Amino acid sequence: MAEALALHKGIQEAIKLNIKDIYIEGDNLLVINSLKGIWTPPWKLQNIIQDSRTLLQHFHSTHIKHIFREANRAADWIANVGHLIVEPLCIPPNSSPNLDNIVQSDSLGFTLVRRGT
Repeated sequence: MAEALALHKGIQEAIKLNIKDIYIEGDNLLVINSLKGIWTPPWKLQNIIQDSRTLLQHFHSTHIKHIFREANRAADWIANVGHLIVEPLCIPPNSSPNLDNIVQSDSLGFTLVRRGT
């Protein structure tokens, strides 16, 4: 539910910013495949997913892709930080060395390797 709502809010923000082409990458296969129309979402997500699909009609082009969490550590880092904050948060560019390193690694195609326990 949280990831579907975050996706919906992100699409709304992109519309407010007058973005014309949207690229959506997510590690929740249920949300991504439901948004793409490949899977039928559970009833709890149906309205959110349907409204998100409707909102996507505002864009000239849309690109929706599932990625593994290890392939997008920046989004994972931001999501984890977001759980700790109750007030609205804006992360200015270059404000966090940890995030900067993660974004640079992501852009170079490095992935986080999971280790067995």
